[in-house]
Amino acid sequence: MKRFLLLASDIALRFWLTLTRVVFIILSSVLAPIRYLLHLFDRWLRKRKISPSRLLGYVREMAGKKTLVRIPDMVRRRPKLTILLSISIVVIVTVLLLWIVALSGFTCGGGESPSRIAFVSDRDGDYEIYVMDADGSNPTRLTNHQANDWSPLWSPDDDILTFVSDREGNEEIYVVDADGSNLTNLTSNQGGDRYPSWSPDGHKIAFASDRDDNYEIYVMDADGSNPTRLTNNPASDWLPSWSPDGRKITFISDRDGNIEIYTMDADGSNLTNLTNDPANDWDPLWSPDEDKIAFASDRDGNIEIYTMDADGSNPTNLTNNPANDGLPSWSPEEDKIAFVSERDGNSEVYVMDDDGSNPTNLTNNPAEESMPSWSPDESKIAFVSDRDGNVEIYTMDADGSNPTNLTSNQAGDGMPSWSP
Repeated sequence: MKRFLLLASDIALRFWLTLTRVVFIILSSVLAPIRYLLHLFDRWLRKRKISPSRLLGYVREMAGKKTLVRIPDMVRRRPKLTILLSISIVVIVTVLLLWIVALSGFTCGGGESPSRIAFVSDRDGDYEIYVMDADGSNPTRLTNHQANDWSPLWSPDDDILTFVSDREGNEEIYVVDADGSNLTNLTSNQGGDRYPSWSPDGHKIAFASDRDDNYEIYVMDADGSNPTRLTNNPASDWLPSWSPDGRKITFISDRDGNIEIYTMDADGSNLTNLTNDPANDWDPLWSPDEDKIAFASDRDGNIEIYTMDADGSNPTNLTNNPANDGLPSWSPEEDKIAFVSERDGNSEVYVMDDDGSNPTNLTNNPAEESMPSWSPDESKIAFVSDRDGNVEIYTMDADGSNPTNLTSNQAGDGMPSWSP
């Protein structure tokens, strides 16, 4: 009887660990606020090939044992109490996880689409913001104004989008709910405001504004309150981008006579020139683990894609081709970089390993293709192409197979932005 109880206790603990990891993986595709942490935890487990059994072994080793076979003395002395505690843990954890899932609005049979794509289209006569499902279905117009709206960008919790509009005579930054409601002008300033960038926690928005005569980097609360100027230089500063941990902001500036990439703390302190090269450097993009920054540069005579460490050290030319290469886009797992290249005579979408090896032409079409953007699960890449006579949004598998026209409209569609 005692051996049976010990075996049941072991099975209960294994079940709890397996159930926890499975539910965590499910939640990682549903709960945006904790997706990033769960993604890092799951990747950490997979990289170290830690199965539930091994994790159980670690737990037991922490209790003073060396192998899975040896059971703590408490279990041997009080097997009934141990199995009762194990079952209680399983029940409590299961109830808590199901409660979290219920709060997220997820149902096991719901079949909710993992992502949506926001985009810009002039199909109604002027450029407006639209949203569609990841397969191109259910296109929905979010804005409706005779002015132009562009540059849609999802908030980290995918409930809100920022965009830029000139509907009040100058460029302003707006937000709108994902269903098109609650459209709000956040900047409401006589200057031009553009290049909005969400902080990872969704509480702040960095942007560039010329309200003080030249473009400077500002930050404001997500509701538009408390706008704060972070840079103060007679040159132009623009294109702010948050580091994944929210502690740093990169931007580009011509304050040293050419375009360089700078970084500063989120409060504007500790400003540092990362590139410090007489050539032009632009389009900084943080890697998901924030160890590296990809960027474009013409320091070798043509436009190439480089990476550097987050402190600006170890700049490395990844593309090293006489043609122009630009618009780098990190994959979510940070092992690949999609980019655009003219090496075959027209703009094509390529992918390479994060060290620059194995460059592969994914689109391989005589048309012009651009703006590659990875889906959150890394299975798809959205891009823009004029292969059907006008500019449309397509997706393809990460290996370039199954290209699909999502918009299929006589108008121009562009600027695809995946929801988190």
